[in-house]
Amino acid sequence: MYLIYRCLAGFGKSENLGIGSTTRLLTYFWRKIGVMKIKQDHLKHFSVCLAVAFSASSIEAGFGASYGQSFVAGIIAGGAIGVGKEYGDKCAPGNKWDWSDIAADIAGSIVGSAIGSLFSLINH
Repeated sequence: MYLIYRCLAGFGKSENLGIGSTTRLLTYFWRKIGVMKIKQDHLKHFSVCLAVAFSASSIEAGFGASYGQSFVAGIIAGGAIGVGKEYGDKCAPGNKWDWSDIAADIAGSIVGSAIGSLFSLINH
């Protein structure tokens, strides 16, 4: 609790961060606490792949797929979006392929698929 208080007390004083961005606020907390050093781009990759994988796996589960089938569907959907985005970054001038972005994509896909696939357990 003390760490959260210290983070909130210092928020916006030394860093020029807007209050409206949840991603920036989470990044700020993680940097202040010192648990992880995650780039904002990695959080975006993780979040988007989580949302896509969750959507795909929950839709599959809604159509009667088993837990494993909906889990795989979510991983494929989230991974495809992540690899496609990274390929687009590679083709843009001045950018390169970043394997740490792919790792964030895979992590987001796994978490989103695991959560979305739980709907298949409810249906059966």
